[in-house]
Formats: sequence, structure tokens, C-alpha cells
Amino acid sequence: MDGYNESLYSTSSSGSRGENEGTLIDASPHRRAQTTAWGADEGTFVQKYLSRIVTAVLAMLLFGLVFVLLPTYAVHAAKESRWDETLYWSAGVFVLVAVPVSVHGIIQHLVNYYMPQVQKYVIRILFMVPIFSIQSWFSLFYHRRVSI
Repeated sequence: MDGYNESLYSTSSSGSRGENEGTLIDASPHRRAQTTAWGADEGTFVQKYLSRIVTAVLAMLLFGLVFVLLPTYAVHAAKESRWDETLYWSAGVFVLVAVPVSVHGIIQHLVNYYMPQVQKYVIRILFMVPIFSIQSWFSLFYHRRVSI
């Protein structure tokens, strides 16, 4: 091997190839840092923690919506005998929770599409959640308009 190719492969301290034979190492000591779309280095605070922060904020909003606002509204509507509104808004909150979770799962399977024979069926099953949850939510809202 020539000198350049030998510098690409790791060698043991004695100069002979040992257990690491054939493993590549980084030949350039002045490697440029990877940059993101924002122009920041790959390991910045924004890139590491932005998705976690957004997830935490959305989780807190949904938690507040499901466990604070929804029961408050349901009790208020039930006192006034508006049962249809109680059902409609209760189902709507859970549709708002289920659809983004399902869409996120679909997107993650499409981004990481490494086992197409299995993942195509998983994606089909995940598509059932937004379709049927939205359809059933609308059926609660428009149930009086159906003529039998």
C-alpha cells in the first residue's frame, strides 16, 4: 500500500495490523463541523433540545386541555342538559390527541423506510386512526341531520 492509504487504516502501536485491520479512520485532522439549515453547529442547544421542548409544551397543552378544560366544560354543559355538546367536545379533544400521534408515527415510518415488506402494512394500519377518528367525530356532530 502507498503512504496515503496506510494512513487511512488504523494500525497497532507496533506498526503491524492487528485486530483493527481494515478499519478506516478520519484522515483529515481539520474536519469542518456539520452545519444545519439554521447555520449552527450540529451539537447546538437548539438542535439537541428543540424537539424535546416542543414536545413538552404540546404535552402540557394537551394535558391541560384533557384534564382541566374538558372536565370543566363537560360539567358546565351537563348542568344545562347539553349532552350532545359534552359528547362532541369530549370526542374532539381525543381526536386532537390521536391524529397528531398517528401522523407522527406515519411520518417516522416513511422517513425510516428500511423494511418495506412490514412497514407498508404498519403505515396502512396507522392511517386508520385519523380516518376513522375524524369520521366518527363528524358523525357525532351531524347525527341529527341523517334521515332514516
